[in-house]
Amino acid sequence: MRPYRGKRKDNGKWVKGSLVEYTFLGELICSIVDNKCDLHPGTILPLARRMCAVDPETVGQPTGMKDEKRTKKCPEGQDIYEGDFGQSGTEEKYLDLCEWDEDTCAFMWVSMPDRETVEYINEYPVTIVGNKWDSPELLEEAKP
Repeated sequence: MRPYRGKRKDNGKWVKGSLVEYTFLGELICSIVDNKCDLHPGTILPLARRMCAVDPETVGQPTGMKDEKRTKKCPEGQDIYEGDFGQSGTEEKYLDLCEWDEDTCAFMWVSMPDRETVEYINEYPVTIVGNKWDSPELLEEAKP
């Protein structure tokens, strides 16, 4: 199972794991449970300790694709998530945003900032350069 990701409400750090959504007093609550959690049969306590409240706007599903950048930390490339910015080819100022498309039921690269070009995520290799929450300045630098 590929883990979702979201930004924690308490400290703003990214966390990956299983997504839990529920409504409490009319408010949508999103939490992520660390997949490395040791669960003991018959108790939910360890699960509750590993559950982190996250900002629902930042929750992203993994695409199943990896970027082209290879590092010691990510020798196969880093996972591509909804909300990631990617760049491809030799022109570094062109920027695409990874989004889920309801019409095609697929992850797509949407050209930024004009949103005119849309391509399937597996059409071409990209390098992840940030995401729309941590790197909004990339939109200002992007060529239309």
